[in-house]
Amino acid sequence: MMIQSLFPHVVNQHVCSMPCVARSQQSHRQKLVPGYPSVPLDIAMFNVGVGCQEVVAPAYVHRPLDRSEWKDRPGALDAINSEKQGLLTNGAWDESKIRPKAEVLAEARAKGQKIHVGALMVIVSIKGYEKSPSEWRIKARIVFGGDAVRDEVNQAAVFDELAASAPTSLGGLNMIIAFGLVEGNACSTSDCIKAYVQSFLDSSCPT
Repeated sequence: MMIQSLFPHVVNQHVCSMPCVARSQQSHRQKLVPGYPSVPLDIAMFNVGVGCQEVVAPAYVHRPLDRSEWKDRPGALDAINSEKQGLLTNGAWDESKIRPKAEVLAEARAKGQKIHVGALMVIVSIKGYEKSPSEWRIKARIVFGGDAVRDEVNQAAVFDELAASAPTSLGGLNMIIAFGLVEGNACSTSDCIKAYVQSFLDSSCPT
């Protein structure tokens, strides 16, 4: 329904494939969007007179690499180190306070303190894999493994409610999108740099 409201004269005739492009470009992403149409895709397709034409737009397909693939690949370690430095700059963790895991667990058990212990995971992928190899870009992300967090006695961690994923929040987002699709209205989106480290881990337990 949302796609049809955006591209009514296209959806009724054809099956859409990646039909949306940014209506305005963000300066820090311009290098990633060469060849984008200068007008929204629905207008570009409608203005040709017959109602539709092929418009090629990059889909930015990511192909994940396993460790055996990226450990010797040029640029992979540079991408990982760049991601790590960005997280350190944003205060995601403090390397000056590193302690052995066994020591931290023993101290928590001795004090009867509830703590959460997790691990970091490195994800490396090729961005733009559908394009020619000369246009590939190695991307790295370092993430907290939220699916394998344990407490001080090695039991699965129990987390507090996360408001961001609550049904009321998701319902509000859907309402905003629906309102923006009404004729005469508009929606816009914006990308965030280092989005996942811009909010605090709101946990009642030291992590």
